[in-house]
Amino acid sequence: MRASLPLTAPTSRRAPSGVTASEVAKNGTAPSAVAWDEKGFLYGLDLLRHDVKVFTAKGEFVYHFGGWSTPETRGRAPGEMLYPMDLCVDPEGPIYVAERFGGRVQAFTRKLKPEPAKK
Repeated sequence: MRASLPLTAPTSRRAPSGVTASEVAKNGTAPSAVAWDEKGFLYGLDLLRHDVKVFTAKGEFVYHFGGWSTPETRGRAPGEMLYPMDLCVDPEGPIYVAERFGGRVQAFTRKLKPEPAKK
């Protein structure tokens, strides 16, 4: 049985601060999908760099994960990615990333904390 879920947000959707996915996509080479979590962080897949980039609701880069580090593994080792195509941020837990050529879906633990309140 196949299920189709709306895992990505349209590029016109705005984060709580007004930043759009299109504005954040400028930080990647080939963005393929974006998703927001309940704390306002934006997760963007970069198809050609094989990673996920994480941004604050204001569009500030926080960190990235995934990619591949050696020619021997070429994105097939656990934690590495090979042409990530879609992602889903589970409000109760991990970030799921589906890979086109990796032929798998990986779950990544979130390490982010909410942004501190501005005074």
